[in-house]
Amino acid sequence: MVFRVGWRWAGIGLIAAALVVGGCDAIRVVAVAFDDQLDQCDVPPTFDLTAGGTRPIGTESHLRVYLLRGLAGVFSLGFEQLAEEMRLAGLDANAFDGPTYYELADGLIDELANESNPPGIVLIGHSYGADDAIRMARLLRDAGIQVQLLYLLDATSPQLIPANVDRVVHLYHLWLPGYIAPAVFSGNPVELEPGNTHTELVNTIINEEDFGPAAACINHFNVDASNLIQQKILDEVLSLDETDAGGS
Repeated sequence: MVFRVGWRWAGIGLIAAALVVGGCDAIRVVAVAFDDQLDQCDVPPTFDLTAGGTRPIGTESHLRVYLLRGLAGVFSLGFEQLAEEMRLAGLDANAFDGPTYYELADGLIDELANESNPPGIVLIGHSYGADDAIRMARLLRDAGIQVQLLYLLDATSPQLIPANVDRVVHLYHLWLPGYIAPAVFSGNPVELEPGNTHTELVNTIINEEDFGPAAACINHFNVDASNLIQQKILDEVLSLDETDAGGS
């Protein structure tokens, strides 16, 4: 098992220092710095969402996409770009701070209480936001609402996946703290609730062998902003069979 340790410890140290010295504004500076590292080897975007491009523009979609950001609402900055790309592709997509998952679920439950043709729900989360996406899915489960896709990036301390989720894709990195303390740190696969035979579960480690050279520049703090990863998410969402959105 191969771990990437150095940049993670450096990242945690920088975040801790930023919190002490400058609070959330300083953390944002650190987050931008990690995203800038992608310029060294990230792939260029392969999608073209402009008029006349390779993606549909303004087509009506039956999907509702919620993107949940990670720590302090200043990480997962790439989700703003991804949400905009999704909107240009005709999707109803918006990015939120992860801890708002409870209010988002509550509002969605009220909205769909008497809806005969509910939208297909897609939840996307990064880091703590990935944990919150699972929590949101569990709240929706309690209200009898299905989640068509749960797409997670480096979940940190995830709960078990409930059976109201049709498909889960989890992309994550290996690193030593996640191996030593899996209940505290990211770097581990997500798991299904006992007895959940419905959910299709895909756990995939991000590495250069499977993802190509661009993976060398991707880390826990910038995975959400990677063109390579954003393309995979966008392709996954656009491939959903919208005629079955909100399925059983």
